Amino acid sequence: MTAAKILVLSANRFGRWLFDRPLLNAGYEVILLESGVKGLVRAVTERPDLIVLDLPLADMEGPAFLKYLRGTPGVGATPTLVTASEKALLREAQAAGANYGLFYPFPPWELVGAIRKILRNQSDSLDDIIDMALDEFIAPGERS
Repeated sequence: MTAAKILVLSANRFGRWLFDRPLLNAGYEVILLESGVKGLVRAVTERPDLIVLDLPLADMEGPAFLKYLRGTPGVGATPTLVTASEKALLREAQAAGANYGLFYPFPPWELVGAIRKILRNQSDSLDDIIDMALDEFIAPGERS
């Protein structure tokens, strides 16, 4: 079985490391980038199974990244997991087409568990995935 490929975009070097270690230890192939523009290019060339978007990015807004991604043939349907320390960023990303979200701080096992669940549910119907995304987009206890 081939390891799922995860593209992680984070402007913060330490943030990239925080994603890299647990995902590699869980057996995923991880591609780390610091730029939304580079991420869009690599999404097309690498065809990841999931994109983790750690907001904010240095070179573009999260909603802009998602708009370009969703409009790109061949990768527009790639599931996205957005992480942020501000609820407003998560809400903007959700409105722009993000599938899932995690609110900082979260432990590494929560990240890995969320990714496993997302990848496992890719075979579910679109309605099931939308329901799960709406239920879990904002961390429990963080809903308004």
